[in-house]
Amino acid sequence: MFSTLSSNCSYQLLSSLFLNFPFLLRAFFIPYLIFLFTCGIPVFLLETALGQYTSQGGVTAWRKICPIFEGIGYASQMIVVLLNIYYIIVLAWALFYLFSSFTVDLPWGSCHHEWNTG
Repeated sequence: MFSTLSSNCSYQLLSSLFLNFPFLLRAFFIPYLIFLFTCGIPVFLLETALGQYTSQGGVTAWRKICPIFEGIGYASQMIVVLLNIYYIIVLAWALFYLFSSFTVDLPWGSCHHEWNTG
């Protein structure tokens, strides 16, 4: 359970950063790689090892190590919830445009609306 959650978190964080790569590639790629190898991968390995060592979930694994660290587990769960909300919206956009592309008159095919200028 914990490793699944950790891999889900890692996937979401990495894929959200790749969504911004076309806009910020040159200015963003080097700091991204530095942060990935100095913080991202070690924290992922720490969480994976912690989950395997304690055989517990995200919240209870930190509680087993030290009861005051239980907040770390709750914070990581909250981050997962917020990232899932973000990705549900991105997925909804993709599905909207996918199903809109099967119509005869494409919504983005013309600009004949009353609010357009010109």
